[in-house]
Parts: sequence; C-alpha cells; structure tokens
Amino acid sequence: MKKVLIQKNMLESFLFVSFLFFSIIGILNHEMWRDELQAWMLARDSHSLTNLLQNMKFEGHPALWHTCLYLISRFTHNPLSMQILHWVISSSCVYLIIKHSPFSLLHKFLLSSSYYLLYEYTIISRSYSLAILLSFLFCILHRQKKLKYLSIVFILVTLANVNAYAFLISIALLIFLISEGLENSQKYSRISITTHLSGVIILTAGWGIAAWQMVRSRLFLPPLAITSAYPKTLAQASLSDSHLGRLEIEKIGRTIVRIWESYVPIPPPAQPQFWNLNILTQLSLPQPIGSTPTKIITLLLAISLFLTCIYLFRKQTTVKILYIFGTAIIGLFQVFIHNNPAIRHSGHLFIILILCAWLSLDIDAPTNKTEAGKIQQTNKDHRLLNSFLTVILVTQTIAGIYAISIDYLYPYSAGKAAAAFLRNNDLNKKLMIGVSGYLNEPIYYIDRKELGTFWKIRPPDRSQKTRRRMAISTTTQQTKSDPNKTAILLLSKPIDFTSQLTKNDINITQLAIFNQTIVKEEELYLYLA
Repeated sequence: MKKVLIQKNMLESFLFVSFLFFSIIGILNHEMWRDELQAWMLARDSHSLTNLLQNMKFEGHPALWHTCLYLISRFTHNPLSMQILHWVISSSCVYLIIKHSPFSLLHKFLLSSSYYLLYEYTIISRSYSLAILLSFLFCILHRQKKLKYLSIVFILVTLANVNAYAFLISIALLIFLISEGLENSQKYSRISITTHLSGVIILTAGWGIAAWQMVRSRLFLPPLAITSAYPKTLAQASLSDSHLGRLEIEKIGRTIVRIWESYVPIPPPAQPQFWNLNILTQLSLPQPIGSTPTKIITLLLAISLFLTCIYLFRKQTTVKILYIFGTAIIGLFQVFIHNNPAIRHSGHLFIILILCAWLSLDIDAPTNKTEAGKIQQTNKDHRLLNSFLTVILVTQTIAGIYAISIDYLYPYSAGKAAAAFLRNNDLNKKLMIGVSGYLNEPIYYIDRKELGTFWKIRPPDRSQKTRRRMAISTTTQQTKSDPNKTAILLLSKPIDFTSQLTKNDINITQLAIFNQTIVKEEELYLYLA
C-alpha cells in the first residue's frame, strides 16, 4: 500500500513538473495581444489605486486582477512579469487538481492538458485563471468535515471581484450552498447566528462592490454610446417584429451551441487562425445543403450534452442545481447582456461542469454495511460520470495540444515584432498613431486626440475602414502643422493607396508588414508619413 502511494505521488509530481515545463515555454513564446496589454498598461501607468479605479471606469470588470498587476508594476515595467504572475496562478490551479481533486490520475492528466487549463487560461494572461483558482479552493474547503463558513464566504466575495463571469460562478456556488443547507441542515446547524450574519454582511458588501465596478461602465456612457456598445437584447425586443424575433431566436440558439463549443473546443485543422473557431460550427457544406444542417446538428449535440450532464448529476440534487443554474445564468448573461462572447467567456461553462464533477465525486460513499446497495449504485454512477469525463477531456486535450503548438509556430499578435522593428530602426520615438503595447512609449489615440498608453474611454463603434481614414486624416493634420515632423502609422489593415485621401493629402511610405498572426485583428501594417 505504501509503495502504491509512493508511485502515485511520483506520477503526480511528474505530471505537475511536465505542466510547468511546457506551460512556461508557451508563456515565454507567446506574443501578448491588446486585451492582455491593455490591463497591464492601465495598471502600470496608474499612479495610485484611486487613479487605477478611475482609469478602469469603462473596463466593465472588478479591479482585483488589475490591482495585482498594479502591485507588481511598482517593481518592474516589464510586461513579462504579468505573464509570470499568471503562470504562477494557473500552475497553482493545476497543482490543486493534481494533489487535491477526486479525479483519477488519467483525468488529472487530461484536465491539466485541456484547452482551457493548458492554453486559454494559462498562455493568454487574463483574469480567468484567478477565478478558476478560487473556484477550486471552494471545492477543497467544501469537502472538509469541519465547515469553514467564513473562509468560504471570503472565497465567494473574492471570486465575484475577479470578472463578470466569476461573479456569476460565485452566485451559482452560493445557490449550491443554500440548496445544500436546505437538504442537509445539520451540516450548517453548528454555525452561530452571529457568524451567519457576518457572512451575509461580508457577502453583500463584496458583491455590491463588484457589481458597482461592472455596471458603472454603462452609467458613464452617453446614450448614443450605450446604444452602439450594447445592441437591443431580447428584453427590449418586440417579438411582433418577425425579423427581430427571428434574430433573437437565433441568438438563443447560438448561446446553446456554446455548450458544445465549450466542452469540445477542437478548432479546424491546418488553420493558423484557429482562435475562437470550432471544427463543427465552422464546417462548410456544399450548396444546396448549406450551413443549416450543421447548425441544427451542433444545436442538438449541445442540448444532448446538457441533458446528459443533468442525468449524470441526477442523484446529487445540490450538484444538479449547481449545474443547471450555473449553465443557465451564464447563458442568460450572454443572451441579454454580453453580445458575441468569445471562447474564453464560454469556457466558464466547461468550468461549471468540472466544478460539478469535482463536488459530485467528493460526496462520501456510504460506509454502513446495511447500505451496500447504495455503495454499488454510487460506484455505478461515478463510472458513468468518469466515462463521460474521459470523452470530453480527451477532446479538450487534443485542442489544448493543438493550440499551444500553433501558438509556438505562429505569432499570436504582431505587436511584439512591430515594436522590435521600430526600436531596431530608431523609429520608436516618433509620433505613433495606432497600437503596439510592447513599445513602452506613448502613442497617439485618434479617438481621444491625445497621447497615451491605454484606453481610458470606450471607443466608438467604427468600422476598420473609417478608423483607417481617421488615422490618415489625423496624420495629415499632425504633419502639416510641422513640415519637419514625421509620424508612424500602425494599422491592422493595409492602406488603399488608390484612395483620394492618400493620393492628395500626404506622402505615405510602407515600412513593414506583419500579417502572419493567429488573431487576424492583431496583424500590423507600418507606414511612415
């Protein structure tokens, strides 16, 4: 028995070290994109925590992640420090899975290599891994025989202050605790009224702080910007308008499909620009078949996955409630509030599934000999759940290995290469109009008409063509005011040199093209004006 335990510990240690090795290689090779660098530069260039909160007015997220970045940016301005911090957080998530989760060794390996834990929430430095870490800590605390009530409350409050989706998971976990208390009141009977009241006050205050930071982005927007940034949703729609009603039904269907995309995030093969794509939803069938059958098949698969999970959790009422409520609240959020979410957002559906599986497997099997039938039935239910997890996690692992491999072979963003080009050619001190977070130099924001390093306001909803025209027009104004002044244009689309604007108003020379990126919008075209 002791030998088996030693072998198990050795295998778990090898699994964890392997994750550390491959993930740090991925982190060091990854070129951060604008969303990653926006958070870093916002935190780095805020001169106080109060100023940080003010600068975050239009971010739409609570400030916990930005506060962490603010603290480390007091010691270094190198954006690599953010990536290292994120790597430590995501590695901690994997450590908790390997050392403290009830999953089998196979599932620990597959989960550690899954698309979200290996790539999306590790290689790309955002706040999501912090939310996963807190969610896993909740599962560990919940398993303990002596309930640490205030510690769990602290976890829920901290979780709600990470990002909007973490806030939803925090709500779902509270519903889980409430349903558990109603089903098994004895577990919570030892908690004093004072402790209960303290927990309610702390939770209410923490949620209130998080909610305020998220909704204030709308409160400070002018009416026109709100209409542009937040299109009409189902709550505002008049279903008497058949066209609008059809669009909203399609939106609901698209939200349901995200269950499939979240659980089975395999991208199309042999395609460098794989991010946010799914092998099935991107499948193009020949005419006259078209794409409708593919959409229907994907929708049916998503519904089947959802119903299968409900069946697997049917014996644990509290876990079933967590799964249904957690999945539903994320779906409703995407229908009514968060339009066009990306795979990193829908990935929280997968996290809900993992949390439910963790909690379900953690339920103690009956030990009384008179309950042998229950033990047998529990083991059967666990085998079904484990079989389902194996299928899902195998597809996740395929997607994770594919994603990290493509990220190693191709640049995720052109920002780092463009910044190196400008520095090597002594062009980084010139007036720059566009975006590139690796420059460590202020650039000119055409919407704000001032120099800066990060967005302070939500930019108006303009097409790429309009923004290019504005950039050229702004460059014309800046250079005409001083004949000796030159500017660098950093654009995500090439300039049309046949247009009247570029013909007559300004002399523009192409400097470099960086267009082999994983994210299409992160291509950069450099021009000297």
